[in-house]
Amino acid sequence: LGVDKKYLHPLPMMVPTVVESRGKAVTVTLLDANHCPGAVMFLFQVGPKHILHVGDFRWSRDIMFHQQYLKPFLFSRKLRLDELFLDTTYCNPKYTLPSQEQTVQATLKVVQDEVKRAKESGSRVLHLFGAYTIGKERMYMAVAQHFGWRIFVDRRRYRVLQASGWPPEQMTLFTTTPTNDSCIWVVPMGDLNMKKLPKYFETAMSLSLASPGVAPCDRIVGYSPTGWSLSAKPGRGLVGKRSSGKITIYSVPYSEHSSFPELVDCLKCLNPRRTIPTVSVSKTKEQLALLEKGARETQTTIQLRSS
Repeated sequence: LGVDKKYLHPLPMMVPTVVESRGKAVTVTLLDANHCPGAVMFLFQVGPKHILHVGDFRWSRDIMFHQQYLKPFLFSRKLRLDELFLDTTYCNPKYTLPSQEQTVQATLKVVQDEVKRAKESGSRVLHLFGAYTIGKERMYMAVAQHFGWRIFVDRRRYRVLQASGWPPEQMTLFTTTPTNDSCIWVVPMGDLNMKKLPKYFETAMSLSLASPGVAPCDRIVGYSPTGWSLSAKPGRGLVGKRSSGKITIYSVPYSEHSSFPELVDCLKCLNPRRTIPTVSVSKTKEQLALLEKGARETQTTIQLRSS
């Protein structure tokens, strides 16, 4: 980002740290946000007030219930959050997203079918996974580990992955030099469409010419892992598919943001005195009304105030 290092003050995870703000002591604790690598939630204590800013997060009881400094607020009547700044990316009942594990398993099944098809036809398939600068790593790393493949990334993405703190055994999955076993390429999410994917045939051909022993691909299969791909169409199944010639694109509702039922569960567990949506803030009243309705439908009573 070009920010001078002198302005950066790294804080440890899970350690209450006192900082000064406007002459007052503020205790801040960084908690795991269950989002992309490096994502944290900030738990502030300002005098008697407790404030949680989740940033971007995916609520999961399995993860949140094991965080030492969040536990005191769970189902508590004595110690409550005064303010909760909530990631309302999917604050709509239509976004009842599957768990990340469900989408990973569904993707593994799709890839297995593609592998079988390629084997029967004697063709070589290049699997392209869409990703942002950070995020979606769990998806394509799970596929690579399952099939014993390597993952081709450009040098910039490789440096980002190194800085993200992945353990050495997982970093060995990645290569910046394409090989016959690097069947997965990570590409920008914006390239997962029929207009831009054809250029990867040319890229693969150029790399195969420059690297003896690396075969060009016959087909390209793209995977778009985003919650926005969730379909309300009955009978479509978890994974969407569209094909054109030698290109197939699968849409997988894999998300690193909380689904609507998870947001309702988060509020049920934390029961904050005040909730402040952080996405589409112009629709704050509408979002809080949806969350209250969702709570009623799960036989849970929560009172939400935005001000």
